[in-house]
Amino acid sequence: PGGRYACAQALAAMALPFLAGRPLGEICHIIQLAIACKQILGYADGAVVPHHRSEAVLRLRCAAEQRPIAGAAGPGGGGAGAAGCAGLPEASLEEAQACVRSILGLVPGAEPCEVPLPNIKRLFRSRFGLMLSETCLGYARLIDLIQDAPFSGFCALRPQAKGSGYGIAPLPR
Repeated sequence: PGGRYACAQALAAMALPFLAGRPLGEICHIIQLAIACKQILGYADGAVVPHHRSEAVLRLRCAAEQRPIAGAAGPGGGGAGAAGCAGLPEASLEEAQACVRSILGLVPGAEPCEVPLPNIKRLFRSRFGLMLSETCLGYARLIDLIQDAPFSGFCALRPQAKGSGYGIAPLPR
């Protein structure tokens, strides 16, 4: 099924004995626990699926193999250095560090600034002509890459206002 609610509706319609008498909201909560806590279920293409078929497992596998997620970045594939989205090369770790420093204004003549995390990959493409693939660099999530040693010496993750995600902020010089 689609999201948690659609999954809860499908389960409720099956009249399973262990869900008998439970309201739809409680079934939604059970599904959320199966996703977030127990890793029985996960998401793939916006739908709830068995965990072993989820995007989270795919990301972990790709990170372990240091390769891009097939289809997620458009055409391409292969290992590090292969052409990614729109034929752009994937950034090496050294290139990624230099680009993040530049984006955050940590280069001579620039003013340091915080940047929303979701903007980072777009800025890599538009400003540097590179794809940033965290899985090619051995990380399942971009947030993990930014918090690890290669970046933690010059930047940090900061929660943004009203729970609207995270930003990457330069550390004080």
